[in-house]
Amino acid sequence: MIAQLFDIAGILLDNETKKKKSKNTKNKENCERQMFKAARLEKIKTIVAEKKQVDVPSLSILLSVTEATIRSDLETLEQEGCLIRTRGGAIFKASSEKSYQDFQLFNSFKMSEEKEYIGKIAIQLINEGDSVFLGGGDTCAFIAKAMLKRKNIHAITNNVFVSNILAKHNSIDTILCGGYVSGNSMSTFGDKAIQSLDGLCINKAFFSVSGVDIVNGYTLSSIDESNLYSKVFDIAEESIIVADYNKFDSNSFVKWKSIDSAKKIISNQELSNNYKAFFFNNGIQVFTTYEIESMPL
Repeated sequence: MIAQLFDIAGILLDNETKKKKSKNTKNKENCERQMFKAARLEKIKTIVAEKKQVDVPSLSILLSVTEATIRSDLETLEQEGCLIRTRGGAIFKASSEKSYQDFQLFNSFKMSEEKEYIGKIAIQLINEGDSVFLGGGDTCAFIAKAMLKRKNIHAITNNVFVSNILAKHNSIDTILCGGYVSGNSMSTFGDKAIQSLDGLCINKAFFSVSGVDIVNGYTLSSIDESNLYSKVFDIAEESIIVADYNKFDSNSFVKWKSIDSAKKIISNQELSNNYKAFFFNNGIQVFTTYEIESMPL
């Protein structure tokens, strides 16, 4: 009888020891898992900082974890302000203030006031609840700056500066198209950028073009830009051209659309009467900075 009691006590003690070992093992595994995640997040931050852009499948293979884990990691790092998630990946994020200063370095300072006026006109065409595409270039960045006064807007852009400007606004949901980042324009292009537009509805699309000519129409600086813009143009309910007056009577590298393809254009008051007459005769609405003082801002 006594021997049986000792056996039972031994079994209970053994079970308790196993429970403690199991608990210690789980605690150790959780600790290791947390350490592994911390190391993984640091690795992702390093990769994004070096490459400027990453995609989920590549990170999944590189770090030997599931794509769901990578998406969770990218969400964590976005909340920490380390990157901006795109459809299918992420890009490096500088601070919004620094990015805005950087984009001004690309801008002609003598034109910045005029482009800011163009931005203020553009937001008069945007309604609450609209889904809006903003293309590359500093003119579209000024539209983004003006949009900070709006609420409940869905923004889609391939412009890194635009995404950083809008990131500070809680009432504007912003999607940055995936793809490779062009260092010259700080915009995303390529097949992934085009694919990231699939399934999206766009009410209004604003395109900043490099050249405007009655014969050659609207021209752009690259084939990649033309391909992306054409995709957006096809799915947008309304396309609006934004171009300061010095873009007229000039041509860039790639022919994109005919000059009568879009039914609204925003420019400066210096726009020549020849172009104003052409647009009027072709049923195209023209908005110029001459009207800015009469518009509620």
